[in-house]
Order: sequence, then C-alpha cells, then structure tokens
Amino acid sequence: MVMVWDATGLLLFLLWLLLPPLYVVALGRFYVRRCADEVRRIGAVRDELLDLVEELEAASERQGPPGQGAPVVPDARDDDTHEFAAITPAAGRHRLDQSALAAHASAGQR
Repeated sequence: MVMVWDATGLLLFLLWLLLPPLYVVALGRFYVRRCADEVRRIGAVRDELLDLVEELEAASERQGPPGQGAPVVPDARDDDTHEFAAITPAAGRHRLDQSALAAHASAGQR
C-alpha cells in the first residue's frame, strides 16, 4: 500500500497546522496593543486627577484657616427645623371608616 501526498494535500496539511498558532499570535498582539492603549489612557486620567487634587488643596489653603471649612448645613435633627402642623381629618365620614351597621355587626360577632 503506497501513500502518495500531492502538493495540494501537503499544503493544506501545513496550513491546518500553522493557522491556529498564527491566529493566536495575531489576536494576542491585538489585545496587547489594546490593553497598552487603555493603560496609557488610564494613566493620563490619573495624572489629570492628581493635578486637580493638588489645585484643590492649594485653593483651600489660600482661602483661609482650616477651622473655616464648608458652611454647616442644618439637618432634620436641628432645633430650628420647621414644625409642620398636624393634619386634622376633614369633616364628614371617610370612605374607610366603618359604618354604624358594620360596627354593630362586628361587635356582635365577637
């Protein structure tokens, strides 16, 4: 039994062997490049934030002594908060109030 490989079969076999590693290398280079770009972008944003923090600290030092910070905003537990008037029920019968007949019937069942 003689096995004969023609050129096309040999070429397809080599292509079948080489294509997956080449694909992995190409994808790996793409993702490495993409990650490097993201790292550069994140570094630039971090540098901008650090510059802003330094400017904010310098501005707060120029404004005055550290005892005078932001104004105090009253919260709900302060003494000078607004007292709301109690809500009084309206005149007449409310739709959820029991009628005299229903009150008598429920008293009889007890």
